[in-house]
Amino acid sequence: MDKLFDDFTDGIDEFPLKGRLGSLVSQWSKELPALEVSETEGELEVAAEVPGMDKEHIEVTIENDSLVIKGEKKDEREEKRKDYFLSERSYGSFERRIPLQKGLDRDKLKAELQKGVLRITIPKVADTKSEARKIEISGE
Repeated sequence: MDKLFDDFTDGIDEFPLKGRLGSLVSQWSKELPALEVSETEGELEVAAEVPGMDKEHIEVTIENDSLVIKGEKKDEREEKRKDYFLSERSYGSFERRIPLQKGLDRDKLKAELQKGVLRITIPKVADTKSEARKIEISGE
């Protein structure tokens, strides 16, 4: 994205965000959990990285055909003797919305948190398509 933005702003030295966009995008994206969305014949699976979080601080809902993952990572430590020169850890709340396709059984959604990875599985609705067949016509 940085390269795309830099290409777009080439030759415009006065553009206010040039050179700063990378750090803004980097800061914003590190606060959101990384996602992996995969699909099999029977289900859709969403895996979100939420290291150091407890399930009590995460909420999973379905709203308007979207899967919504919300959470808050709190900094609960108090260290008065340390001076930090660099901190790459992020704290605060986040929200991710994943649009859901049709054909999923939203009532049977399951969520599980293990080793810092939240796995959400949504089974697909059984296929109601029937095989092609010839229909006999009655009458004359």
